[in-house]
Order: sequence, then structure tokens, then C-alpha cells
Amino acid sequence: MSDLKISVILANYNHAKYISKCLNSLIRQKFIPFEIIIIDDCSTDNSKNIIKEFEKKYSFIRAYFNSENKGTVVSQNFGINSAHGNFIYLAASDDYVLEDFFYEMNKVYLLNKNIHLISGNANLYNLSNNKKIGERPIVMPRIQSGFISNIKYKKLLRNSDHFILTGSSLIKLSTIKSLGFLNPKIESFADGYLTRVISLKFGFFYLNTPVSIWNIDDQSFSRNNQIDINKSLYLLGKISTKMLYNKVFPKWYIKVFQKRWLFFTIYKNKGVDSLILHYISDNNLDDKIISFFLKYIKWNYFKKTIILFRFFPHSIFSILITKLYRVLR
Repeated sequence: MSDLKISVILANYNHAKYISKCLNSLIRQKFIPFEIIIIDDCSTDNSKNIIKEFEKKYSFIRAYFNSENKGTVVSQNFGINSAHGNFIYLAASDDYVLEDFFYEMNKVYLLNKNIHLISGNANLYNLSNNKKIGERPIVMPRIQSGFISNIKYKKLLRNSDHFILTGSSLIKLSTIKSLGFLNPKIESFADGYLTRVISLKFGFFYLNTPVSIWNIDDQSFSRNNQIDINKSLYLLGKISTKMLYNKVFPKWYIKVFQKRWLFFTIYKNKGVDSLILHYISDNNLDDKIISFFLKYIKWNYFKKTIILFRFFPHSIFSILITKLYRVLR
């Protein structure tokens, strides 16, 4: 019998339209979670009634209702601190998990009981029309499922990033607590920061199979932070400072991370606001990187392609290898 106890932490805000499907996908797992902790962040829709119905029906569901809107990360930290399992799954109320998710994670855990983080793939869907638009991560860290050491992970970061998808991962509870929980100050990147720290310290297990459905919503927490240039730059400054003072991050990685963040922010926008310049000195942003991006105020597909090859030649190769593998699989 497995001693894996999965505590699902589900922070919700105004997702009454999707939360039932999300909860049903968690409840119908082949490997049942130890508990599901729901934190409703003062929703104004019908979420509260739906959550109460599920809590009434299933004994392993516990629900908490914030009296005021506290934010996703604060709500997640409350759930983590209330958990009694040994691994955490940070669920999103507009995403779903495939029925084998926890079963596959348990198989990995039984062979790797000292593991701190297990991460799989996700099928990417458009939330508005429910059509599949891809698979993530864009670049696989390895072809076959297996453990990636912290040393190997550090090397992989030179060529690509975003290997670890929180919605397809289990994280050891004691590890989260030892690292100080999720950081609310870096908002939607709190989980991305945490998983990078864990991987740089301990490595992680990569499971090369889809275990979840990641719905792309233009109004989501992380999406809005990335599309809003000023907000995105503000977060980049906060994240860069955190990385600068955390010795687990290689010094070279901070500038690489900034380039990738800026590229994907500007890629989703039609222009670059001159306010970018105000963030250079105060937020550890590299002025050479910024000045290059400022040249691309009027964007088109050709310029996007040029900058992609200019800054990320190794990533292009890795993306092509991943796409080829998935086509032939």
C-alpha cells in the first residue's frame, strides 16, 4: 500500500462555470487524493453554493471562504498550511486533470520516495472553444521519463526553460514549508519561482506523458500579468531581485531569464511602452537587453521570428526536436 498522501489545494475566484468539472476530475482519479482543500477568495458568482454541495457530498473535501479578496497566492498558502498530506497538488479551478494523473505520480513516487518534485506534461486547450492547441512543455527536458539532477537542470536552463508545469506537478509538502511557502510578492510567478528553486537544489522527476488539461484563458491571473506590459515589468523586477539574492540561482541565469520574460511579454503585445526604461536601474534589468527590445516598437511576424532566432537559437533547435518527437510518437 502506498504512503503517498496527496493534498489538493484549489484556490478559486469566480469560476463557478468551471469548478464542478475541475472537482469531478479530481474526485474521479484512479488514485484518490488524501484531501481536497478549497479556498474560495470571496467570489461574487455562484461558486460558494457549488463548493458547499461538493463539501457536503465528499468527506475528504474541506472548504474555506475568505471574507475579503486576498489573492491567489495568499489563498494557496493558507491551503498548504492546512494540509495533512505529504505532497501538494496546486490545482486551478478552470483546468482539469486526466484520470491517471495521481495514479502515474504514485508509480513514480513508489520508486523514488526521496523525490521532492514530480512533473508531467499538459494538453493545451483554448478555454473559449475547447479545442486542443498544443502540448506543454514546449521543450521536453528529456525524451524518456526519468530523474533530472539539479546539476543537469542547471545545464538545461542555458538553452530553454519552463520545463515544469505546476498544473501537472506534485510537490513535497515539507519542501514547500522549508523554503518559506509561495511568495505573494511575485504573484502569478510564485509557483514558477518555487519549482525552479526546488529543481536547482534537489532536481526533479520528469514524467513524459500528459496528465492534465491546461486551459488558456485570456482573463486568467497569469495571462493578465504578462499581457499588461507595466505589470509584467514590475513583476520581472521583483523576480529578478529575488533571484539575485538567492544563491541557488546561477548569476548568468538572471539575464537569460529576463530576456525570455521580455520576449514573451512583448510577443503578446503590439508595442513597447517607453516606461520600460524606468525599471532598468531599480529592478536589476540589463540595459543592453532593454535597449534591443525597444527597437521593436512596431511588431510583425517577421520581426518576432528574427528576435526569436537572435536571442534563442538553442531553444529553436530544442523546440523542433520536441515537435518532431510528438508528431512521430
